[in-house]
Amino acid sequence: MVQVKEALFLILQKSKKTPLVYQDLEESPGLVLGEDIKADRDYPPFNRSRMDGFALSTGDLKNASPSNPVTLKVKGIIPAGSDDSRELNKGEVFKIMTGAPLPRGADGVVPLEDSSWQEDRARFIYKIEAGSNITFQGEELRKGEITVRKGIPLGSGEMVLLAMAGKKKVKVYSPPRVGILVTGEEVVNIGENLAHGKIRNTNGFMLAAQTKAKGGIPSFLGLSGDRVEEIKGLIAKNLPYLDVILTTGGAGGGDYDLIEEVFSSLGANILFRQLLIKPGHFTLGAWKEDKILVGLSGSPAGAFVSFELLVGPLLKEMQGHNKEEGNFEEARLKGYIKGGFSQDRYLKGKAFVDKGTIRVEAKRGGITSFVGVNSLIYIPRGEGPFREGDRVKVILINGLSL
Repeated sequence: MVQVKEALFLILQKSKKTPLVYQDLEESPGLVLGEDIKADRDYPPFNRSRMDGFALSTGDLKNASPSNPVTLKVKGIIPAGSDDSRELNKGEVFKIMTGAPLPRGADGVVPLEDSSWQEDRARFIYKIEAGSNITFQGEELRKGEITVRKGIPLGSGEMVLLAMAGKKKVKVYSPPRVGILVTGEEVVNIGENLAHGKIRNTNGFMLAAQTKAKGGIPSFLGLSGDRVEEIKGLIAKNLPYLDVILTTGGAGGGDYDLIEEVFSSLGANILFRQLLIKPGHFTLGAWKEDKILVGLSGSPAGAFVSFELLVGPLLKEMQGHNKEEGNFEEARLKGYIKGGFSQDRYLKGKAFVDKGTIRVEAKRGGITSFVGVNSLIYIPRGEGPFREGDRVKVILINGLSL
């Protein structure tokens, strides 16, 4: 039996990064960037107006006041998208739209609501400072500056920066291919006859959802009875096309727990056999060449927890993700946890923000308790009980933004 940290170290030590590929930008959201992206020009590439208003020389308004209004000639209109070859002379203004380039000679913009105009004349009663309401060239980014760093998953903000840098294609890590095999004579597919003593396959769908949330591509290998040759055959057939194999069920030490025998018969090396936690105690890790095999518990809670603690960080590591997974956050407990457990516990939790503080409630019960789970509450061995408002450590799942 090993601690979670040791098990994760052993798995990561044998894992490999997935191949880098060039992907069309529109097909890249959610993938992890495999290169630093630099700005191909200053941004903005010119001095531009932050709002609709009048571009002018602020010196023309140095004496403006409500009792001494200043009237200037409106030379024309500069819409967004026009060139920046316009030139402003003393005593003149240009009506300018948001995002439009500033004319030469202008060093400030007066908002439309702070002025009045009629035909070719504009009237001002307030002076402004030089630079007012202008975004200057290169204010956000300079040419050659890194805009998005390698190892970042591409969300909406990153896509904005890549498009701004003119990247039609980007180098990204291929999503890990994850095979999911559910074992157990009692498990049947959805739509099949649910005879007495049988249960529907739920773990397969749960693990597929978890895999996708971590950036992997799940592939369901089917159901298998408790027979070594059947399980072995399904894994051997699919292993060449996958990066990770997950099994659920058969990872313990009972008469029908056959996963260690299967992994060994495939020529895989066993890394660990059990974890010093609950749920998820019966978790088996192995590797064969450049493939990782993880035997998860048949218990939905055990499979869920072990996936989040081991498989999730593995998939992120394989994609070159530069954000460390599994970091603890501090939260205030809602409710009560008895504590005093003989092994470390990871309880399903629902975290939320209350008046700027992360709070978390333990989700107890069977299958129905999985709805709304977005965290794991860590209860160290022997500690507790924990009461309303006590500090507890939590792992937020899937980069939960609080």
